[in-house]
Amino acid sequence: MRKICHTAYCGYIITIHRHSSTLILAFMEQILLDIDEHLL
Repeated sequence: MRKICHTAYCGYIITIHRHSSTLILAFMEQILLDIDEHLL
């Protein structure tokens, strides 16, 4: 039982991490676009 819970927990962490990484990349992209607009 403990191993199953641990696997589910790891899967959850990986999913959250993957999702947050995507959000961070999108956020960084938006910042870079904003900087480009200010420089022009």
